[in-house]
Amino acid sequence: NNWLWYFGDGTSDTLQNPVHIYDSAGTFTVTLIACDSNCCNTFEGQVVVSEVGEGELGKYENLFRIYPNPANGKFTIQSNQPQGDNQQIIIFNFLGEEVYHSSFSNLSRLIGILNSSFNIDLSNEADGIYYFFFYDNGGVIASEKLVLAR
Repeated sequence: NNWLWYFGDGTSDTLQNPVHIYDSAGTFTVTLIACDSNCCNTFEGQVVVSEVGEGELGKYENLFRIYPNPANGKFTIQSNQPQGDNQQIIIFNFLGEEVYHSSFSNLSRLIGILNSSFNIDLSNEADGIYYFFFYDNGGVIASEKLVLAR
């Protein structure tokens, strides 16, 4: 019936499913205290925030379009990303737990040719905020916040 979130940066919220934006990069301990009429439970996890400023993605800007967002479980990813070695798509939940991972060998099969699209099914995951990252040679070159809401 009641929720109290501490985001590890001095801010808090009492919404069931809040959206929080960090002002800086770093590792933050997020704590949730959830209570009903009988008891309270405390959950804790680490959130790692990496900072990418506007315009810093250079040649990789606007290479992905993810829709619908918010989605009811299935996202379509459209890409004109040229394929290369050591590319990965990884999606994390708000606790930083990996919920989806595809390496280059899978990407080449999924994307096929340039300017094509593929679906990612997160319908088995809980509603909430997820984070899409595209890695090339170990570095993040694109990221997007995904909202799963049914």
